[in-house]
Amino acid sequence: MPQLTPDNKIGPGEYGCHRCDARFDAPHVLRVHLFLSCKTPSALLFLSALIHATTTPLDLRSAFRPYTTVSPTPTLAPAALEALATAWGRGAGGGAGHACVYCGRLYSRRYGLKIHLRTHTGYKPLRCPHCRRAFGDPSNLNKHVKLHGAGRGGGAHACGACGKLLVRRRDLERHMRARHARATPPCEV
Repeated sequence: MPQLTPDNKIGPGEYGCHRCDARFDAPHVLRVHLFLSCKTPSALLFLSALIHATTTPLDLRSAFRPYTTVSPTPTLAPAALEALATAWGRGAGGGAGHACVYCGRLYSRRYGLKIHLRTHTGYKPLRCPHCRRAFGDPSNLNKHVKLHGAGRGGGAHACGACGKLLVRRRDLERHMRARHARATPPCEV
């Protein structure tokens, strides 16, 4: 994976390619762009280039169901891409943990890397059972599900202006600032 130099940093939150003058808002996207020889970054193109650039043979079948063959240019489902990138990160960085193939960030646990990879791929396999909203991080899903409990009488904090029930005090305070900025603070239930 190409390394960036101080010359690649153009300004706050802006990174530039020294080959083609393309600009990006994140350094890891520029690194992928350089790795792909100035092609537009995409997860599938990146994975294909990684497969062809490796000097050690990879057992790609571990990311797929048994008896599945892998073509040189795979068309992967998001779950398969996540499993492959997670498996590829194991032992990277000199065996110090699990490294992200996109940005190189190290994680001590494979699961941490798996959740982190979703920030690069946008994969959100977790769904709220109440409203079907998609999430990539289980902790964010759990926080969201708790908010649904507020609507069924599970809220510990009630808005004095509109009666909305909220799970946490800070949610009530945020609600008051956003919805009732000129109203007087409510009494808590």
